[in-house]
Amino acid sequence: MSGRGKYHQGDWKPTNPQKYLWKKLPHYRSSWERRLFTYLDTNDNVLAWGSEGFAIPYYSPLDGKNHLYVPDIICKVRTPNGEKTFVLEVKPLAQSQPAKVPKRKTAKAMQTFNEGQETYIRNQAKWEACQKWCEARNITFKVVTEKELGLL
Repeated sequence: MSGRGKYHQGDWKPTNPQKYLWKKLPHYRSSWERRLFTYLDTNDNVLAWGSEGFAIPYYSPLDGKNHLYVPDIICKVRTPNGEKTFVLEVKPLAQSQPAKVPKRKTAKAMQTFNEGQETYIRNQAKWEACQKWCEARNITFKVVTEKELGLL
């Protein structure tokens, strides 16, 4: 993910701590997450939010084992139709789509393709489990990419 460098990670201090759900400060892992934290913290229609505060079990078809998925954000928002809760995952658009087969099938290109495909498969398994978890609780799950963040 873009922004994984040491300067794009850290604890983030809310300016509206009364809206933040957990005791531990939120930790952003990318500039994209930091951007979303700022939006959630300062938007008057966001009533409450938290980062990495719970886990959802999922089955990975890559290794045939059960794992835990920790979504990036949960938030409660005021909408024209009342309050609504969302679970948000911040990811590059490329990780939400199947990897593209390279034109030149060099060893490095194929390794990159295989890693991308594994990431996509793992994400799909996580997101399917999260979608089911959310539906059972009347929560909306969304993947937030650079497109939704206005970076494209």
